[in-house]
Formats: sequence, structure tokens, C-alpha cells
Amino acid sequence: MLLDTYQTGLQTLKTMVNPDMLEKADNTMSELVELIDLNNEIADGLTIKDDSRDEELDKELEMLAKESDENIKTPSTKIEGGDPLIQNALNQLDNLNLDDLDPLIAIQATGEKNKVHAS
Repeated sequence: MLLDTYQTGLQTLKTMVNPDMLEKADNTMSELVELIDLNNEIADGLTIKDDSRDEELDKELEMLAKESDENIKTPSTKIEGGDPLIQNALNQLDNLNLDDLDPLIAIQATGEKNKVHAS
């Protein structure tokens, strides 16, 4: 009985596998290799490999940030006869720049200020 099962399976495989099947599989694999190569070429083309270009862009960005810091002048918030605490706070706001983006936390016991970086 086991031998009959093997013979039936072998006959089924022989009818399923024909010479055209090998050629079709070979063509499919060749097309797949071509598509993978094309995909790799496209990926290489999209990848920036010039690190000096990144450095140039970083320098230009820094320069633009400095220029914008220098060129942005906010209108004066001076209030005649106002509360001195409010005026002091407004003066501090007028003096802010991009370097002040990191928050400061005042420690009451020593009066020191520490930078805290948000994560």
C-alpha cells in the first residue's frame, strides 16, 4: 500500500513537471534579478554620498540662523508708568534670542540656573 502511494505521487509529479515549467521558472528568475538590479540602481541614485555637501548645507543653515537672529528686531514693549515687575519681564522677553530656547530652571536655595534639555 505504501509503495502504491509513492507510485501515485511519482506519476502525479511527472504529469505536473514538464520541460516548459523549467524554462518558465528560469525566465521568471531572470526577470526578478533584473528588477532587483534596477531597484538597487534607483536606490543608489537617490542616496546622497557627498558628505561635503552636508557640511556646506549645515554651514549655510548656521549662517542664516545668525542673520535672522541679527535682523529680527521686535518692537519695544516699554510701558510708561507700568508695574516694574511686568516691565522687567517684558525687558527680559525683548532680550531673548535663539540661544535661549532651552528652558532654564531656577534653584531657589542657591539661586543658580541650570539648563534642562527636553527629551
